[in-house]
Amino acid sequence: MKLPEQAMLWQRRHLFSPMLVFATLYVSMAAFNFGYDTSIFSSIQGMASFTNEFGSYSDSLKRNTIPPYLSSIMNSTPFLGKLIGTLACAPLMERYGRKSAILVIAVLSIIGSLLQTTSYSAAQYTVGRICCYMATGFTISVVPAYQSETAPAELRGAIGATLQLWIGVGQVIGAVVTNATATMSGREAWLIPTGIQFLLPVLLLAGYPFIPESPRWLLAKERRDDAVVALLRLRVKGTTSKDVEYELDLIAQNEQTHGKGPWKDLFKGTNRRRTIIAVGAMVCQQITGQAFVGQYSVVFYQQQNITNPSPYLLGVIGSTTSLVSSLLVSLIIDSFGRRPILHIGSFMITVWLFVLGAMGSIAHPNDVQKNVMVAANMLFGKSYGMSWAPLSYVIMGEVASGRMREKTLNLATSVSVILTFLVSFTLPYLLNAPYANLQAKVGYIYGSFSILTFFFAYFYVPELKNRSLEEVDEIFENKIPARKTNSYVATGIGRQITEAEGATTAHHHKDVEHDDFEQFEKV
Repeated sequence: MKLPEQAMLWQRRHLFSPMLVFATLYVSMAAFNFGYDTSIFSSIQGMASFTNEFGSYSDSLKRNTIPPYLSSIMNSTPFLGKLIGTLACAPLMERYGRKSAILVIAVLSIIGSLLQTTSYSAAQYTVGRICCYMATGFTISVVPAYQSETAPAELRGAIGATLQLWIGVGQVIGAVVTNATATMSGREAWLIPTGIQFLLPVLLLAGYPFIPESPRWLLAKERRDDAVVALLRLRVKGTTSKDVEYELDLIAQNEQTHGKGPWKDLFKGTNRRRTIIAVGAMVCQQITGQAFVGQYSVVFYQQQNITNPSPYLLGVIGSTTSLVSSLLVSLIIDSFGRRPILHIGSFMITVWLFVLGAMGSIAHPNDVQKNVMVAANMLFGKSYGMSWAPLSYVIMGEVASGRMREKTLNLATSVSVILTFLVSFTLPYLLNAPYANLQAKVGYIYGSFSILTFFFAYFYVPELKNRSLEEVDEIFENKIPARKTNSYVATGIGRQITEAEGATTAHHHKDVEHDDFEQFEKV
């Protein structure tokens, strides 16, 4: 029986060890609170109990509300905390290891959640969110690094996509919780959703002793014996010390001439192209205007007087469809590849944003037109959830060179956070009166930007499915154009490392019989 060239994830399940599954889910779980926070705050800022506590009276609406300036501050300033976390993470995980960042994430999450749940002012609540977003900054830096360094080539896409998967899980649970508490009249309506954030750091601290450190980081720190132990724990049953010694020898041989480079090296030689791709992927994630769906959808539905189903229930439906999309892409990313998924995703994102803008251009939309707005909003979230949302993290983690990985991730995530801050800060002014009051017409703005993401994916993003990180190095060193990377056949050490990791792809022109596969895996 031959292993299919484009084997689906279930056909690759033999490459997963119990520890690899645990480590993958554990580290990416750190992203749960980010998705959860964006989901609950999207809802609670529209709750009467929250606006009565932190807002002010609106003469035009005849009720308390969060004014645009305060909404802008409360939605955008947490991303400054995310930027601080991103900048602080790189030197920490480079010096003390990838695992060290997990402890920081847990501590910051506890502090931030405590500040939020004891708040009686918008300022304190926002400071609490800033602390939690500092933890998110650490998360989006360390998780792609750890996963790209521990995943076998044939699983790297699926493993990397779990970061967005956990964000999606957080969004769904957050939407379900706020839908359940929305009818409560007291402070508990927003306190209960906020307090649930304490759960994540408890789970992180409980699981911390059991995951191995990144073998590549240990090898770089000349802790070879520890690297062997860590890699053995991550590989499948039957892998021997001799097997991992061979794999580590190849990795070390490739890294012998490399040390950690200074920041200026990000823009020299082959690193320049890598940096452009990593930063560009994270920029594409934000210029789609995903913050509109992620942070303001419930408020937007309220502004459109959509009551059946309720805006909170629509939030649950939207989060669930996005999660299903992220789950789907994690199953197919290593068979279909990065580029086709991004091309389709960019096209669909653009279509739904322009549909949203067109419906928003109607002065007095009827119920059918409002339903089209809701559908376009949902389908945008689904298209985003299957493309740039998860793949940006995957691409960022795999294009960075081992020598510059921490700094590449640091720069890319920092640019992403700054852009997210700008989008979040300006959206209330674009959406609401007495300012631009565009409401759904913002779809035209972000739809135009989304066209650019298609061309970036086509001309810049390489196809790196089923390739070891050393094969990726070879692709950049040989200056293979992005559109030709899928057909490129590696010939150097990277190919040997891919084989050592258990890869069986068309790149290596090998048809592996089922009876021989276990032996190949052990090699």
